Amino acid sequence: MSGEPRDKILANFMECTGLENVEECITILEQHEWNLL
Repeated sequence: MSGEPRDKILANFMECTGLENVEECITILEQHEWNLL
């Protein structure tokens, strides 16, 4: 995981994907170890 806080990663992910369901986004991020790259 990067040094970026998870809440910031979550916010960036939600903004980029347009997804609004926080739990769905967290599930996806956990599957990818919170790595957006």
